[in-house]
Amino acid sequence: MLSLLLCGASIALPLFVGADSCKDTGVQNETPAIGQPFAFNCTYPPITSGKVCVTWYKYPSRTPISKNIESRIHQEEQWILFLPLKMGDSGIYQCFIKGRNSKLMRCTWLSRILNLFSLVTVPQSVFHDVDIFEEHKQLCDVLSLNLGLPGHFFMTRFRMRLLGWNTIDTNSCHRINVNLTVFEKYFCGTLRDSQPSLSDEYKQILHAGRDDSLTCHLNFPKSCFSDSIRWYKDCKEIKGERFTSWKTKLLVNNVSTEDKGSYACQATLTHSTGKQYTVVNSIAVNISEKLQYIGRIPEIVYPKNNSIEVQLGATLIVDCNITDTWENTNLRCWTVNNTLVDIYYRESKRIREGIETHISFPRHNFYTMNITFSEVKMEDYGRPFTCHAGVSAAHFILKLPAPNLQAYVIGGLLTLAGVALCATCIYNIFKIDIVLWYRSAFHSAETLKDGKLYDAYVLYPKPRREVQSNDVETLVLKILPEVLERQCGYKLFIFGRDEFPGQAVANVIDENIRLCRRLIIIISPTSPSFDLLKNMSEEQIAVYNALIQDGMKVILIELEKVKDYTAMPESIQYIRQKHGSVQWSGDFTERSQCAKTKFWKKVRYHMPPRRRPSLAVQLLKHMPCDLLPGEWPLSARILSNM
Repeated sequence: MLSLLLCGASIALPLFVGADSCKDTGVQNETPAIGQPFAFNCTYPPITSGKVCVTWYKYPSRTPISKNIESRIHQEEQWILFLPLKMGDSGIYQCFIKGRNSKLMRCTWLSRILNLFSLVTVPQSVFHDVDIFEEHKQLCDVLSLNLGLPGHFFMTRFRMRLLGWNTIDTNSCHRINVNLTVFEKYFCGTLRDSQPSLSDEYKQILHAGRDDSLTCHLNFPKSCFSDSIRWYKDCKEIKGERFTSWKTKLLVNNVSTEDKGSYACQATLTHSTGKQYTVVNSIAVNISEKLQYIGRIPEIVYPKNNSIEVQLGATLIVDCNITDTWENTNLRCWTVNNTLVDIYYRESKRIREGIETHISFPRHNFYTMNITFSEVKMEDYGRPFTCHAGVSAAHFILKLPAPNLQAYVIGGLLTLAGVALCATCIYNIFKIDIVLWYRSAFHSAETLKDGKLYDAYVLYPKPRREVQSNDVETLVLKILPEVLERQCGYKLFIFGRDEFPGQAVANVIDENIRLCRRLIIIISPTSPSFDLLKNMSEEQIAVYNALIQDGMKVILIELEKVKDYTAMPESIQYIRQKHGSVQWSGDFTERSQCAKTKFWKKVRYHMPPRRRPSLAVQLLKHMPCDLLPGEWPLSARILSNM
């Protein structure tokens, strides 16, 4: 919105602003040929390097030039474009440049210059000022490399030091006047004497004894594309091995005095509207045999014969930054293996040279020309890609990036962490099976040295209800011995089955529970009041020895799901909290008597490890779970009853 308001203000500028409100920057004379396209770029460095609004008028009209690209005369961005010129187009055109409050900085250097051929050893101090917009601040260091030193310093040594920045007001108006005179010009014909004097860009110099180039200046906006450039000398098309037409350049090898003369370049210009035009520029070429001053040699700021790390298969764009004086017509290009990049890769077009751009400064130009790799291949590594600017050249070499050890270390640690996490999850899921397999594969001898006689003491309630009594007694007196003793090889002490007649109950319980490695407690939530620990001396003694005296591990088996433990004795609550519980999941038939079921695996997991099992136990372990004891082979039945 702000840019629209500023441009609107600049359009109305001649109507509401006096003649003295805009600063005149001078008059530029242009003498183009009739029938050809012509364009003029309204540029006033460094103001137009920032954000500006440009409006074109034809004096004395106060109506802005149309911006409709279909119009023969129209404005495109900062350009005024004639497609093509007519005799009536002669006149004065005014370009108004309105700044947009951009922050312009003035960088100042101090040069310490010493003439190597002078007997005077005191260095001279020279100050240099260049105005640059803040967004181009990095150019301040670049420009110190080539500031166009005075010519009498033929051999100089200098050192630049940046002194500082100053802010300059850019919220001002500038006016450029263009005196356009249209002529009927021909590079061949009888009207050549009527041509006006050529401007500097149409006067070019070739340097004898070396390779040089001529430039066909095609100054048009981005909407115009030039192609099919032909070169002529003295009205004849140039051919020969010494001459090569490349983009807007004519490369001349081994320049001699015979190359002096009148040249012309002819190009086909295609506008974005699809219309085509022919452009012919006349060039007066002189030959110079003088050596150039060192200060005029173009300086390649980047690359600096350096290397660039890039991944295989990546896309890469590298800029060549050059500072050169205005009057130089040096060739600027990229080469590989002493061949122009566009020619070397003309078939694959995988690597291409980009469009050259430049920023104008009072004493020189700053050029940027890139090279684009659409895909970096292995053959590109170690090969120098060279940027040329006249006699100056610099290259870069691609190389594979060094291995990122930090990434490998982090990746390794993350992998180890992931493996550890997966192993933990797998162990938690299959922990019981892993432990049981380990016990069966590596039999422990510790159980033989602890002085214990039994593997577990079985404590169970003796409720009054007949149905409940049958279920509990079936589990305790039939299923438990069948699975843990006969199939797994454990030895259980069950009160009411293993004590000797006539012994005192308290003595039997106290003596035998000390000889056990585990305490198995079977609880039934349907028992009335569930107060078994308060009414039975067996339970009191067993729990006392397990929890207080011996620190015995307890296996709590729930005959049915217990929903609320708060109604149970505190000792049971404590055992449930510390050791957990195993819930009975089978029925009371013979098919529940298989040690490989999930319930019995949990019970076996909490039981102590066993020494090497007997032959009967080993045989029973390999029996399928779907076989009833009556269906076992004769050998298994005989061994199980021994």
